[in-house]
Amino acid sequence: MKKFLYLAICLIILSACGPSENGNIDRTPLVNRVISTSYDSNDVLISRKVSDYFYNSNNMVSKINIKVDDFQNPERSSEYTIRINLKDNNSDYDTYNYVLKRENINNIEQIDYNYEGNLVTSTTSTYDNNEQVDQFYTYNTRDLVVESKRNNVTYRFEYDDQDQLIERTFTIHYPDGTVRLSRTMKYLYSDIKNPFYNHTAIAYKRIQNSPQFIRYRDDETLVHVEKNDFNQPVNITFLNNNNSRKEVNYQY
Repeated sequence: MKKFLYLAICLIILSACGPSENGNIDRTPLVNRVISTSYDSNDVLISRKVSDYFYNSNNMVSKINIKVDDFQNPERSSEYTIRINLKDNNSDYDTYNYVLKRENINNIEQIDYNYEGNLVTSTTSTYDNNEQVDQFYTYNTRDLVVESKRNNVTYRFEYDDQDQLIERTFTIHYPDGTVRLSRTMKYLYSDIKNPFYNHTAIAYKRIQNSPQFIRYRDDETLVHVEKNDFNQPVNITFLNNNNSRKEVNYQY
């Protein structure tokens, strides 16, 4: 009798410690869909992006189905899938298969990642016309990307003392090395948790500068926020300087 009672207690403890259905050990839910909708200053619908997320048994994102509707340029609408194979905390993003071919644009079919330890040193993107483009990454002492280069394009990144990305500079060079175009984007942070932060591979976080909190551009204003009980976003609205806006809905 005591053995059965002991077993029952153990099962109760294990069930209490395990992850919830579609969630984590700490009971925070996982995002299964994000809908981002953009409007112009006249409240006319510009575009809508619907992303459906799928997870592996470790609650890491393993597949994303994406559908983009561009209502002002329908030929740029697309639908595709990103599959992510996780290996020792590294990630191989293999297929970008487009259902609807974008007009006059070559689409990425595969991305190959090269590692040094668990840091991505370079990627090779293969397009559907068999063109290949290499991109190289440079890190700081905290393993954060500070520069990436692709052909004549350079990205530089700056961080604050909390390792949050605060500035990104995009520069295009002429063949002789002189600057053709340079733009700098600055970022601000909310106190709302990024629900994907703990559910993407470490290498992906470093390359994409995936933030711990919801990030937005400094030319945007966070005008509306709805959160769940875990300080995760449900509905967010960003207003741009030109009075256009973006509404983002998170479904768990």
